[in-house]
Amino acid sequence: LKTELNGLRKLIDELKKKEKTSEKEIHEKINRSYKEKVKQKTEEVEEKLKTRKKLSTEDILAFQAGNE
Repeated sequence: LKTELNGLRKLIDELKKKEKTSEKEIHEKINRSYKEKVKQKTEEVEEKLKTRKKLSTEDILAFQAGNE
């Protein structure tokens, strides 16, 4: 009975480690996606500034996020 309990504890520990690593991977993926979107929007805003087009509120907020 004790050996089964120890085996289950080890299994639980392994599952917790896997869960933590997958959470980190998901967080990193979301962060990369956000940074790519901000970079793309910042480039669009810079192009609008060069051509002297109107900037929307969304453009300004994205430009500010890209500069932080």
